[in-house]
Amino acid sequence: MTIPRQDRTKGKCDEWWLYTLLAIIGETLDESGRAVCGAVVSIRKNQDKIALWINTTEKEEAIKIGQRWKSALQINKTSIKFQSHTDAIKSDSSFNNKVFYEV
Repeated sequence: MTIPRQDRTKGKCDEWWLYTLLAIIGETLDESGRAVCGAVVSIRKNQDKIALWINTTEKEEAIKIGQRWKSALQINKTSIKFQSHTDAIKSDSSFNNKVFYEV
């Protein structure tokens, strides 16, 4: 999930990171409790990013996790994009990779 600079000044990155961690700890993002592997926040000059790491590329499961994540963050307008870890490794970047799914 990419967070525009103007939302950073409103404290949204900190808030959404906290809610992400609470959702992971509370195991509310996936039914099995095994799909979510971790999360990371990246603070950049122009935009921030919160990434949720999941161990599946199956569309239905990824979309369900994305919908639950958006619900935990209480967001509607911001989109969450899923991409494969393999693509990120190949390009050595997580910002310009092919998007598999968008919630």
